[in-house]
Order: sequence, then structure tokens, then C-alpha cells
Amino acid sequence: MAVYPQQLRPREELNLRLGIKSSLPQQRTLIASLFVIYIANNRLPNVVYSAEQTQNGNITIKLTDELAQKINAKYENLSLPQLIEKSPLFTSQIESLQVGIELFFHLGKIDFARPNVAERTGNNRYQKKISFATNMILIDLLISSHSDEEVRSLLVSWLNDRVNNSNLEKKLCLMLNTFTEETQFKIRDNNGSEIIFNQEGVYSAIFASNEVSSKDKNEPVGPFRVYKSFLSSGIHPFIIENRQTIHLKNETNQDELKRYSEMVNTSLSLIPRRSIVTQEITVDNDIDDSETTQPQQNTNEITSPLPHQQIFYGAPGTGKSHTIKCEVEGKNLPHIRTTFHPDSDYSTFVGAYKPTTIDVPMRDVSGHIIVEGGNQVIEKKIIYTFVPQAFLKAYVAAWSNLNEPFFLIIEEINRGNCAQIFGDLFQLLDRNSEGISDYPVTSDDDIRRYLNSKFSALNDSQRANIPDEILSGEKMLLPRNLYIWATMNTSDQSLFPIDSAFKRRWDWTYIPIKQHDEGYRIKIDTVTYDWWGFLEKINQVIGTTTSSEDKKLGYFFVKAENKEIGADKFVSKVLFYLWNDVFKNHGFDNPIFSRGENNTFDFSDFFKKDGTPETSMVNLFLRKLDETIDKDNSFENKPTAEAEAEPDQPAENEE
Repeated sequence: MAVYPQQLRPREELNLRLGIKSSLPQQRTLIASLFVIYIANNRLPNVVYSAEQTQNGNITIKLTDELAQKINAKYENLSLPQLIEKSPLFTSQIESLQVGIELFFHLGKIDFARPNVAERTGNNRYQKKISFATNMILIDLLISSHSDEEVRSLLVSWLNDRVNNSNLEKKLCLMLNTFTEETQFKIRDNNGSEIIFNQEGVYSAIFASNEVSSKDKNEPVGPFRVYKSFLSSGIHPFIIENRQTIHLKNETNQDELKRYSEMVNTSLSLIPRRSIVTQEITVDNDIDDSETTQPQQNTNEITSPLPHQQIFYGAPGTGKSHTIKCEVEGKNLPHIRTTFHPDSDYSTFVGAYKPTTIDVPMRDVSGHIIVEGGNQVIEKKIIYTFVPQAFLKAYVAAWSNLNEPFFLIIEEINRGNCAQIFGDLFQLLDRNSEGISDYPVTSDDDIRRYLNSKFSALNDSQRANIPDEILSGEKMLLPRNLYIWATMNTSDQSLFPIDSAFKRRWDWTYIPIKQHDEGYRIKIDTVTYDWWGFLEKINQVIGTTTSSEDKKLGYFFVKAENKEIGADKFVSKVLFYLWNDVFKNHGFDNPIFSRGENNTFDFSDFFKKDGTPETSMVNLFLRKLDETIDKDNSFENKPTAEAEAEPDQPAENEE
């Protein structure tokens, strides 16, 4: 019976990870280490090359004993195992190795030898395995065609990350470069626009201008980071990078590169078309950076960058909360809102054990359940359970759906003691350029158990991109999609002053006092006044008296009903604020407070004996302000009905 070839096997799209932040230094050492392991392991396609050990409290990896013995037997008297264990195969995080080995050089696939481990936090390194690709066969054919002396010399030089200057090295560099021609890179130009390119795009630019900028507007990411190291180290046979500029090597002429580039173009045309993967995978894997848990995320719902931590501040009534409402609620973005006050603390913001009641069957003294009429008798029992508050609710919600932004909104943030409320969470506010916390915090037992229970309930797809330390609740990090926005009245800033360290971790957005097209008006009896006209004049007096904008009134200081502010609201909110919060400590010497005949307004003047507003006195105050400040621009409108005789004078029995 004839046996025919099997159908073309579908394979997963290769994730090009153009957004991952992975450096890969010592590339010569990496290549030499891979080759030695491949040869010493009898050229087998797969090998678990490392074993775990504990050093200074950290888990590190070394060559397996079996592999180390094979290497020593193959390359006698060179002490190669010690050199290999200093290579990126043993020091770099796995994501860096995956970008370099899989995406850049296309030499194979590398993964952990056992499941449920991650190298995104701390200095731990775990046992790994390699599955070699056919490019390793080509390297083997090249190197093995040279004498043992040349090979041993090259391996010792490259394992020490040194140039060898041999013909073998030149051939190997050219071969490695051909492996990288299919690799896709990303760079952002001075305008922030993304350019996705192969090396062919670099060659074309060099032909046009002799040099190419390698400076990313933000920060190099993905294979482009590895490419920059490849160029600057001199491995590329034709071009080199220094001072963020790519240009021809001194020993290379353009014709030589043009001939090579034409062959690259032909090779790329023979490769089956592959879609470009440009999503950001926000993982920071620089060995020389602070290593923190950095999950894979792709937040698409917000099309323009937004500050992850932002405080909207300004005078009362400027529309700070309204601004957030339009930005968040207006777009139906998920959020949780809380308000700080002087009694707020860590437990009311994060969570704590609290007493709560549950229904349980009532039992008699013998412990038997009491039944009456065929039904169990139920009683209330008080138990203590962990109750999450706004922060933990937002934290869990954000991690549970990394593809959607989540907002934690804090109203009146400076009305609480921020240092006390945030506690150790203060450290999480330090975020990197991707919006993920730079430094994790260790959860206490109560929070750890709560987080573990919540994350355990997620489905597999939700859990897939959450690091193990987060899933277990052991560590806490703010994910990229969690936004914390707050409001602050500058007039309240003396309640709990915010220290400079806390301030530095926020973006500050000033909401100025300005006119809005709401058409608000003040209506006192039959007379109406333009609300914005009043605000302009009273704010001028406030500014002159206090030399500050903190106490001025914003357009939404009072919520107008049907666009009208009646006498009750005007007296109880506006005049009360002016008398008790603004001018009380500065005096009432301004002419707007004069009633004539050397008398000044008292706050009690605005009330009748029954406690209702004395509208004639309110009108008198408003007209006094109108006449005193910029007489030519009155904010008083015509009466809405026939005005009472001398409305600005109180009746004798009501004075």
C-alpha cells in the first residue's frame, strides 16, 4: 500500500515580540556555547543542558554533570564548562534568550525544563532545554571543515567574548548574518511613528545616505535591541553601529554590500509571506536592569497614551471630577471610585478582616440541629472574613482582564493621609515606561490568601499571561492596564500635605477656572444675575485679597437646578464659603462688604428671623459687587417680573 506525504502541518504564527525589552550581550559567547553543547551532546536535536543549584539564597543553573563531562572529554584541557556557565545561556532571563536564539539567529527553541516557573522577578534562574534548528547543522558544517587547532582557537576566543580575526571567524560571522536577514525589527522615529523593517531596509538607507539612525524615540525594544548589540560588537560582516548611527565598516565598500543585498532580496522573496506581529509585550528583561515581574499584555481600548497615575487639581468647582467622569464613565470604561477623608487608612483602602454575619442552622446543647415544622431553625452567626476595599477590587479586576483598561478613581486624595493609606503600596507607584511597577511588594498573609483565591477562580486564558508570583498572591505589581486617577482641591491642601516623594510619582493636571457653556444664572426673587459674570468679579476680589488662586470659585462650585441657583443655595453654599473659608482670615475691608453708613455685611444679615434667606440683602450684596468691580461690565440681568419697591432695603421688622 502506497504511503503519501502528510498534509502540510499548520503551525502557530510566530510571535515576533517586537515590543519586548530584552538585551542580549556577549553574543559570541552565546553562539560558541550553543555549538559546544550541540557537538558534545552527539549532535542530538534536543538537550536539557542545565541543572539547578542554590547560591547565596538564589536559584542558579550550571551545566548538567553529564554534559560537563562530555564537553571536557571532547575539548580536553580547555576548561570550556567554566566559560560556558558564564554565558547568557546561564545568566540571562529566558525571554532574552528566546528573542536572541529564536527570533534573531533562528538557531532553535529554548524553554524551561519543567512547568510553572518564571524568571521575571529577582535573580533566580531555572533549568532549561534547547531544541536545535537546522541552522545549527550549517554552523557545524562550516566549523567542522576547519582544523582542530582553528576550531579550538575560535571557541576559546568566542567563549571569552573576544575577536578571533581568523578566516573561520569571518565565514561564521557572514553565516550568522544570513540567518538574521528574515528577522523583523521595530524602531520609532523622531515623530514616534513605528517603522517595521528587515536588515534589507538598513542596507537601502545606507545606499541612499551612507548612514542610518539607530536611535529609537522612546527606547529600543524586541529583536532591534539584540540587533544593536550584534552591530556594535562588530559581528556583522559589512556594517557597524556606534553613537546610535549605523554605517559601513571601514574595510567594506558599497558595491560589496549591494551584491550581498541583492541576494538578500531574492532570499526574502522565496520565504512564504508572514504577517507582521507588532503588539507590545511589556516584559523588561535587561540583565543590568532591576528585574521585576512584567506580564504580557496588549491593551487596545485606549488609543492614545494616558498617564497611569494622575491627579487633577485646581480650585473648588473647576470640574475635576467631571473631567474624569467624561474620560472614564463617558467611554464606559470599567472603574471603581472611592473618596479619601481624615479617617481613611490602609484597611479602608486595601482591605482587612471585618466581622460579618452568616446564616447557620441553630443547634441545641447536644449539638443537634433544631428543626421546627419540618424546617431547620436558622440563626445569625458573627464571623470574621477578609473584606477587600477599592484598591484590591481594582487590582484584581485589572489583572483578570489585561486587555481592558481599569480605573481606580480617588476623590479628594489630599483629604486623607496618603502615606498612611497607601502604606507599602507606595512602592508600586514607581512604574516603568510600559506602565508596570518597577518594584514588587510582598503581600501579607491575609492579602496573599485573598488574591490566591480570586486568581484561582480565573479561567485558563485569563491566567495564561499572569506571572506565577502574582497568581499565588506572593508578590504584588500594578499591571499596565490599571490607571489610578485622583482629584484634589487646592483649597484643601492644608488638610494632609502630600510629601514630595509621593508627588513625584504622579502626573499633575491643572484644571483652570474657566467659563462653560451651561448658561448658569443666579435668581434672587425677580432679579437674575449671570453666574460667570459673578464668578469673574468675586474671584478678582478673592485673588487680590488672598494673593492665591486656591480659594477662588470654579464654574461648578454649585450645582444649578435647571441652570438656576436660587437664594437658598447661593447663601448656604456661596456666601457661607466666602465668609467662613475665604475672607474670615483676611478681613472684610473691601468695599463690596460695605452696606453704607460705615456698616459692613455680617453673615447673619442674609437671613430673616425664621432662617430663610433675606433676598433683599443678597441682592444688595450682589449689586455692590457689580458696581464696585468693573462698573461697565454688569452681570445683573433685567428683572424677570415687576420688581418690588426698593428691593435692596429690608423691611423694618426684618432688619
